[in-house]
Amino acid sequence: MLTIIRKHWAAALAILPILPTIWRELVRLFDWGARIDLVATKLHEAGGMSGILGFLLNPPSWLIWPALAITVLLLLWDRQRNEPHIGRRRMSSWGPWLLIVGGPLVGLIWLFFIGENAQPAPAAQIQTKPVEAIVWDFEDPEKPTYFLGLVGGRGDVTFVTSFQAKGKNNTGQPLLRISGFIRSDVTNETFPMFMNKGGHPVPPEATKGVPRDEYFMITVPFDRILAQKFLVDFGKFSFVFEYDGHPREWRFTTEQIENLIIRFERETRRPDRH
Repeated sequence: MLTIIRKHWAAALAILPILPTIWRELVRLFDWGARIDLVATKLHEAGGMSGILGFLLNPPSWLIWPALAITVLLLLWDRQRNEPHIGRRRMSSWGPWLLIVGGPLVGLIWLFFIGENAQPAPAAQIQTKPVEAIVWDFEDPEKPTYFLGLVGGRGDVTFVTSFQAKGKNNTGQPLLRISGFIRSDVTNETFPMFMNKGGHPVPPEATKGVPRDEYFMITVPFDRILAQKFLVDFGKFSFVFEYDGHPREWRFTTEQIENLIIRFERETRRPDRH
């Protein structure tokens, strides 16, 4: 064994340049990356060798070309040194080398061109609905709420007294600076928003904000607008809410407003307006 190594030491060296690339492919194919990262971390903690180890165990893709060139040159040199002479004719020793070295080189080139670009089968993904930073009760279609405060006057008269909503702070942080308003998308008139504290409207700046993961109530008071007039002036409107410099807008359609008024009149057993 030692005699063979001493005789063909150049051939043995020829294999060394391509060993890192072969190792890299083995790591990729057998998913050894996590174990290697653990070893690298421990070596880094011990003496700062993780950078060198990382290069040797995960060499860049371009390294294959200079490695192949060095391998071929060393093999040619080893063959030149050790090929026996018979008279003026040299015995050919290319056959064994083609089998010993050619096979691994072809496999390595295949890994470089095909294995590098092979894409693993995508894992099944679970589609999840993103959680909104502020969640409002009027957004739940399965539990329709009265986003308008409605009261009945004499006979079949209905008044709109406020816009009202219950929200939840899902930002993960307390809400410190809060503001908002209702804007008519018909007349562009605006009404300011208040925090609802114990049934009383309080300016947002007069509160301490909203703690994380807590519910809160807001209201936009109107001066008892007739439902028919509200449909004319606020037939569609927008609710704008801003917290800590993050504005957000929700729009309400004429159909939503009309359906809510009709629902109120039916639930209070009052005759239709028509």
